[in-house]
Amino acid sequence: MNEIPSETQELLANYHDKKRLSVVVSKDSNAIDEGLTPIDVNFIEAPDPDTLKNPEALKEFNKQLNQQVPSWINAYYKADGKNDPKPVFKVFVSEIVLGDKLIKHDHLISFPMLKEGAVYLDITGTWRMFKDKEAVNYIESRLTHILKPWGVYNDGNIGRVRRYTQRFMYQANQRDNPFDHANPNLVAFRNGTFNMATGKMESKNPENYLLNGHDYDLDVSGMMTPRTDALLRDMVGNADTFLKEYIGYGFYHSYRPFQKMVFLSGSGGEGKTTFLIDLLARTLYGAGNYAAVAPNELAGNDARFKPAQLYGMEANIVADIPKGYLSNTAVLKKLSGGDSLDAEFKGMQNFTFINYAKMIFSANALPSFTDSSNGMTDRLVLIKFINGNTRTVNKDFWKEHDMQLVKDERSAFVYQCIKAFMAAMERGSLTETDDMKLARDEWVNLNDHFGQFIEEACEIDTSKDEGDSSKSVVAEYKAFCLENNYSDKTTAQTITENLKAYGVQRIKSRRGIDDSNNIWRFKGLKLTKSYITQL
Repeated sequence: MNEIPSETQELLANYHDKKRLSVVVSKDSNAIDEGLTPIDVNFIEAPDPDTLKNPEALKEFNKQLNQQVPSWINAYYKADGKNDPKPVFKVFVSEIVLGDKLIKHDHLISFPMLKEGAVYLDITGTWRMFKDKEAVNYIESRLTHILKPWGVYNDGNIGRVRRYTQRFMYQANQRDNPFDHANPNLVAFRNGTFNMATGKMESKNPENYLLNGHDYDLDVSGMMTPRTDALLRDMVGNADTFLKEYIGYGFYHSYRPFQKMVFLSGSGGEGKTTFLIDLLARTLYGAGNYAAVAPNELAGNDARFKPAQLYGMEANIVADIPKGYLSNTAVLKKLSGGDSLDAEFKGMQNFTFINYAKMIFSANALPSFTDSSNGMTDRLVLIKFINGNTRTVNKDFWKEHDMQLVKDERSAFVYQCIKAFMAAMERGSLTETDDMKLARDEWVNLNDHFGQFIEEACEIDTSKDEGDSSKSVVAEYKAFCLENNYSDKTTAQTITENLKAYGVQRIKSRRGIDDSNNIWRFKGLKLTKSYITQL
């Protein structure tokens, strides 16, 4: 073994006595900074002239210097000149070493089915998918925070490392999307991952490929939740058990067990929006885990980008949906049936996914649809709110149900809901009461396709005094039903009652759309399409 000359040893001892650098014995290879406290390398004191003149001393100096910086920084001094050498400082950032560390530390991945990529979040035990160009911003921001404390931040280093990182994190041979095959039993909370298959908490693991995380602990102690239970019971009566099961179902990332869509109905003022948005969406499921796309937007004729908004969501929750007509129920059946669905984000390539977002809507007037097949009607669940208008007849309702105290029971209540769903899955059925089934059947039976007729053939503006004749409207509706093979009631009385829901009144008037005869008219209604001429 070659020994360091005594002159070099003296120079090194002198150097360390001045405490210009502190020797590091070992580094943490798993951390990006490798366990070192960042120092601006540009302010490391240069070696003195004697060290610069001695190659062995300068070599040892640089060796000690590089013990103070991560392996992705190569920093060293060289001597410029012989008799009176000047220190020249050189520093280089290795994009390969740093890029590899960043990919490993942050669990960065991308592949053909997810070109933008995703990053794993240790705090939640879940992955976050990058959206349009977000990967560039994320990586460059991370690199800025890494490089700046070491004094090696500049656009050149940022660009080189970012480009390498994106290129190397891309797994060209990964043809499948691992997120599409995540275990639906697993649900991530702040204190770990709950496994519905075993009923136990597990450690967080990036290999679970979970997209949905919840920023609160799951309380698995079995603690009672009397305030939340009382709220549900007073709002929906004996449908409370089903509602707890369905809330728990939202945390199960598949539609395989039950193909159900829930509609909550009431006359108005019951607090359906407070229940859906403030409690279910924001408090229980949490930000980033729910969408808000109304059924008429999903099942409309112009729904090109809407289904994509449900991708990776646990629930699709919309309050006060419009009464409108659902023209394309095939999309709703696919979204709630565990079927593959083509979707598209604006400006991005089409993709295929299987939705698991449970759909929960509220309405004062329920939407209409023409699909009376079992495949559609069996999916529908209708729950009527029974607590009345909390702004008028039941003013003390929110005094009796303090929402902050309800929210305080969140961690234990979610566990109860998950356990209720697990029991339902075990027996193979959700708890639909006779009242719920009767309400659903009445809705289906009363769904007489009138909404479709209004959507296709009428314009309604109740602020206008003009209106088409009631005789013409009745005739057109009869022709519409005949054309579509509907056996609905088409009497003037039935149509008049149906139009009252739209605020349209039958009056005798001379103010017509195209005539001035004094006849019975539907005020504010204009026919825009004729079925009679098509017969």
